[in-house]
Formats: sequence, C-alpha cells, structure tokens
Amino acid sequence: MAGKINKKRKELLEDIMRESLLEATRMVLAEHGWDGTTMDRVAARAGVAKGTIYNYFQDKTELMASLRGKLSQPYIDALQRIASGNGTALERLDRFVVLALEDLYLNAKLIRAIIVGHMMDRCFTLDKLTDPNIVPLKIHNILAGLITEGISSGEIKDVDPGAAATMIQGGIIEAMRQVTLFEKPMDREKLIGTFRSLLFDGIVKRGDRE
Repeated sequence: MAGKINKKRKELLEDIMRESLLEATRMVLAEHGWDGTTMDRVAARAGVAKGTIYNYFQDKTELMASLRGKLSQPYIDALQRIASGNGTALERLDRFVVLALEDLYLNAKLIRAIIVGHMMDRCFTLDKLTDPNIVPLKIHNILAGLITEGISSGEIKDVDPGAAATMIQGGIIEAMRQVTLFEKPMDREKLIGTFRSLLFDGIVKRGDRE
C-alpha cells in the first residue's frame, strides 16, 4: 500500500515539475523569442538546475513540441465548443473565425515565436502533416464540419467543404503572418471586418446575409 502511495506521489511531483518547466518555457519564449529560448534561461526561470530539464525533455525540440501542444489545446477546445454550440452553422462559423483572428492579436508575440519554431523544427516532417492530432488538421476538420452542416441547412452554397475549409484556414494563416511578423500589423477591427465580409460574400447563399 505504501509503495502505491509513494508511486502516485512521485508521479504527481513529476507532473508538477513538468508543468513548471513548460510554464517557464512559455515565459522565456514570449520574452526572448525562439532563438533566445535556451535551456539555461528556462532553468533559471523555473528555479532548477539545467540538468533537471533533461530528466523530462530530451532536447529543445521536444520541449517546444510539448509546449505547442499545451498552448494549442485550450484554443482547440474553444473552437470545438463554438462548433458544437448554439446557433446556426453560419453563426457558429462567424464566431469561429472571429475567435481565431482575435487570438492572433491577444497572443501575437508568443505566436510569432512559435511560428519561427515551426519553420526551424527539423522534426516537423511530411508524415506529421497528415497526423489528425496536429493543430492545423484539427482546425481544418472543425471548419469542414461546420461548412458541411451549413450546406445541409441551406445557409451555405454547395461548395466542397474540404476546399472551402482550406481557403478559410489559408486566410487565417495569412492574417497570422500579417499580425505577428510585421512591425505595424493592420488594425484589428479592420482586418476582422474585411475577412468576415470577404468570407461571407463568398460562401453564403444570396439573401441569407445582409
């Protein structure tokens, strides 16, 4: 019995340390960017020896991959709640797009660092692009589901859901570049308003939206 308790206690302490290291990494990444996020800085922010990090993560790539997963999950959960929530498919699609775009402005510096990390991550190989657990494919599938529902309800034109989801997602990604990589990004209200106008003029059946 005592052995089981000690094992659970050890696992709990390891989980706490792992979360502490990820939070320290998030803070360092937001402050110093990808290049400036070093194991030394993460260790200093977490208040542990540098070697402690390697007890939980093999290297910086694994540490960053874990952080990306941790940061993206609440975002994915929020999008899924919108997709399965109240309102017509069109209303939920609208809320989905607004949330995705507003998040870019709220977390611009951190997202910029993660984008750079994606570009530099040699482990982000072609086979991972078809992994249903990666963030882009999760978002694509949620979008395609909403569009399919909108087509069935007669709110959205009879388009290919997958292709439409890809186009919308591509627009969000380009907005991400505009907001996070340029020194003076477009005004938030202007960008979101323009995006919504172009989107709904393109996919909504005539007469369904003013």
